[in-house]
Amino acid sequence: MGARTGHLRDSDGARIKRKRNADSESIEVDGDEFLISFERNDRVERFAFNEGELTAQSSEPEIDFMDADLLFNKGPEGLALAPPASPIAGSLLVLPEIAINAKDNTRIFLIKDRERKELAIQGVNGFGITDAAFMQNGDLLVLERKYSIFFGLGIQLAKYNGETIAEGSVLVGELLLSVSGDHEIDNMEGITVSPMPDGSTRITLISDNNFSDDQRTLLLEFRYQ
Repeated sequence: MGARTGHLRDSDGARIKRKRNADSESIEVDGDEFLISFERNDRVERFAFNEGELTAQSSEPEIDFMDADLLFNKGPEGLALAPPASPIAGSLLVLPEIAINAKDNTRIFLIKDRERKELAIQGVNGFGITDAAFMQNGDLLVLERKYSIFFGLGIQLAKYNGETIAEGSVLVGELLLSVSGDHEIDNMEGITVSPMPDGSTRITLISDNNFSDDQRTLLLEFRYQ
């Protein structure tokens, strides 16, 4: 099956321009529509295909985070739509890249019927969140990345009990994966999960090469039993 790339369009059908408005980060499928998060102009918008173009369904965002006191260019990085088995089925989790609260935990947001509630993930040790995905049973996987000229590159993958996801809670995760740049990783920014016929879960990670000759686009797959 062939694939093509194209530009996101606003509700008038015009190409979304300027980095401030077009810095898209994560996507979730919601029926025949798509929820997409954006940094800088922090928001989540709802899109659908219109004459073959992915077009915003409203001139207003689905959820606006400009009043959430998020760091510039560290805003809504990950989206995860809760599955039917989850206690918060149909709710959307929005995860900023870096949003540290007074207790050194990472702020995340729970959205239901466009109402925004807040909870947190227990400290991520200097890593920033790049994406998240719900497993079929309602548990949450969160992908984290860290880079510095001293530390180099590293990624972590943690799992959070879906029963603990609620307004005001602090989620404590189980670390599934922690690797450095000595392994076959790069700028890992996307995650998705797929249930397998044998009852296991396939976890797929993808990296963003930022159109740089120094980075690679990698697709990594893992089996979680």
